[in-house]
Amino acid sequence: MRLFVFLIVLLLAACGDPVDDRVITPDDMGDVDMGSDDGINNVNNTNNSNNSNNSNNANNTNNANNSNNANNGLCSPNNDGTIERSEVPLRAGLNAKFKIALDADFDTAGVEENGETVWDLSGDFAGDMLELVELQDTMGAWWLSTFPNASYSTKLSATEDLRGVFQITDDALLLQGVVTPEDGLGRTELEYDPPVTVLQFPLTADSTWQTETDISGVALGVPSFYDEVYTYTAAGTGTLKTPFGDFQVQRVRVDLERTIGILTTTTRTYLFVTECFGTVASVVSEENEDEVEFTTASEIRRLAP
Repeated sequence: MRLFVFLIVLLLAACGDPVDDRVITPDDMGDVDMGSDDGINNVNNTNNSNNSNNSNNANNTNNANNSNNANNGLCSPNNDGTIERSEVPLRAGLNAKFKIALDADFDTAGVEENGETVWDLSGDFAGDMLELVELQDTMGAWWLSTFPNASYSTKLSATEDLRGVFQITDDALLLQGVVTPEDGLGRTELEYDPPVTVLQFPLTADSTWQTETDISGVALGVPSFYDEVYTYTAAGTGTLKTPFGDFQVQRVRVDLERTIGILTTTTRTYLFVTECFGTVASVVSEENEDEVEFTTASEIRRLAP
């Protein structure tokens, strides 16, 4: 079973709304419809609830920029350097398209242009695939008794059917476990104790957090027990170019250390997170990559129209 940290990108940049069967296009980049996000009553209420964790000036800026759109559920990027929970669409039923390339060359360091870092993922890579990523409701899921607090599940990779089970909270997105789509003797049902904090809000240029988790259950019908350590570190800001469009992003480096018995493997992932769209791209290293900035990726995933 080959699980990578790139699963994180599948949960966030989800722009379609099943209620009106609308998918956000590049023409919508000024204001993004946040819909009936379970974590958002409206933009102002969510920002106000975070006042105890953020400076008054930061909240005043957010409220001023978002107040005109609060009542109609729109999110307008203010590029203030802080990504609030209210600025990330998270709820079951959302979907988005991603272009995915496996075993591709890309320099994660980016290039400097006019005093800022630019990462260009707008072009084509050999073997590109277009995949629709959907955040599915938990109703009727065979694994729901194991994860009663789950908010949604989503497919983890382009090459396997395994699904991640996620919980949305007021200030974080949590990975609770990994399951197969169907129950049975060959099922996978792995529980993370504690759940992995996939994203922590507010996200700023100084953000860093870590989760050490014990994983237990069955993998393809075989009892399994192992440990993982996820370390998240803010890793710069700049412009990300994707097939969907250009975004002002905060980059997050995710270092995963997995220990099974006496064998430890490491994987490094870069996430590109932006206001109103969430994670719009990810670049995943090969296993046991030595360099912090690498040039060979096991997977590249970016938002596409």
